[in-house]
Amino acid sequence: MWILLVIVSMSFGMPSQLLSEPPVEIGKFNFGGGLNLVALPTDIADNESPDMCNCISYLDGGLDKRKGSERYISQAVSSFPVTSLYRSYASSGTFIKKALLMASGSKIYASTKDVDMGWIVVSSNLYPSQYWRWVTMNNQAIGTGDALNEDAKVFDPIRASTLTNLFFHDGGSNTVIVRAKYPLVSKNYFILGNVVLTSTPSALTPGSTYYPNRIYYSLLAKPSSMTALRFIEIRADDGDQISGMGTMYDKVNIFKSQSIYELDFTILNLPSAGGDWFLNEIVSGFGLYADKTLVNTGQFYIFGSLDGIRKWDGGRRSRLTVTEESRIISWPINPLIQKLIRAGTYKNAFAKYYRRREWYILSYEDPDKFPKGKNNSSIVYDIRLDRWFPFCNWLIGSMETMDGVSDNGELLLGSSNDGYVDLADIEQKIDDSRKEIVLDTMDSTFTWRGSTQNVTEVLEGSASLK
Repeated sequence: MWILLVIVSMSFGMPSQLLSEPPVEIGKFNFGGGLNLVALPTDIADNESPDMCNCISYLDGGLDKRKGSERYISQAVSSFPVTSLYRSYASSGTFIKKALLMASGSKIYASTKDVDMGWIVVSSNLYPSQYWRWVTMNNQAIGTGDALNEDAKVFDPIRASTLTNLFFHDGGSNTVIVRAKYPLVSKNYFILGNVVLTSTPSALTPGSTYYPNRIYYSLLAKPSSMTALRFIEIRADDGDQISGMGTMYDKVNIFKSQSIYELDFTILNLPSAGGDWFLNEIVSGFGLYADKTLVNTGQFYIFGSLDGIRKWDGGRRSRLTVTEESRIISWPINPLIQKLIRAGTYKNAFAKYYRRREWYILSYEDPDKFPKGKNNSSIVYDIRLDRWFPFCNWLIGSMETMDGVSDNGELLLGSSNDGYVDLADIEQKIDDSRKEIVLDTMDSTFTWRGSTQNVTEVLEGSASLK
């Protein structure tokens, strides 16, 4: 009995001893783990979450709500989604001219003012709702539509006039008009990939020929100088086709869905005319599957391949191991990627590199969300943290960043729901710009629908009377 009392008295004395000890700091809590859709609830890390929305994290692990947005231009020009945005710059030697190009519906608009901004139509009657890719060469923006029904267009920011066609047929036997999905400028040569050749400046005709595995190139500093003979075939017998192009380390990278090629040259021309180009396949087994997801950060590419979102260094960076050349960065969100692939919406995903925050922003259509048939969801990959953060209420049809002279790296979002463009990630804004509700005025009886109300059957509990 005496021994038992001693043990009991000692156990009751322990809490007072513990309370007298000074508190021990265990460090800051980190909330920067981002989204994890793979780990089981019992295995997920303390700084990760299986469900989150509109959160951004900082390098110290702090968590914050994403910033708000406002209309870049309040003018409503279209009820169609904004399918393309491009910021164009031109220097006259004494001043810099800027313009923002926007494609919506069957028109291309331009805004050339920094104050009193508004949209003006610079091209109309185009094939509707196609994605336009743009490059800048000779102080002009050159764009191509991915429907392959339009001639390449040229916009001059200094003159700010309407768009003109790049190619004109002069009657020569080798002169052609080239339409293409993918434009590129490298070493002052203009290059087009995945092309249609035609001899008439009109829509596709029986005389037009489609070459999905060819690139055509111009003479030095002369983008309109393409001929039927100056082309390079990128392995036409592999059952694949060109899905994108980029430049890194003075080399041109040509992407297919299961391979990547490298084009190296000093003079890009026919070998018989002094050309010294060399084509080499440098990747086999993966490539660019979702063609609008390709971004170039200047140090590496990020793109959507069939096995996930990949980061690839172009095959030229010094590295400790070969596995560092390319890796899948989407493992934490792999269930989402696989769902998009199964639903067939992965190919329509669109991405942009937001340099100011080092974000890879991916816009996609989630088959389980509304609105259907258009991009209705967005997720951000923070390159610094190597983590994913989903954003709600960003319905993105296109994106652009203003990284040029006298701009500050601002982020522009073209709506996938209507013809508005928003200026996003504004520090002083806590809310997004208002969302427009599209109403059917029923002016046309074509959209009317008959009633489907059942007035003959009575179901118990329906509160109907007969």
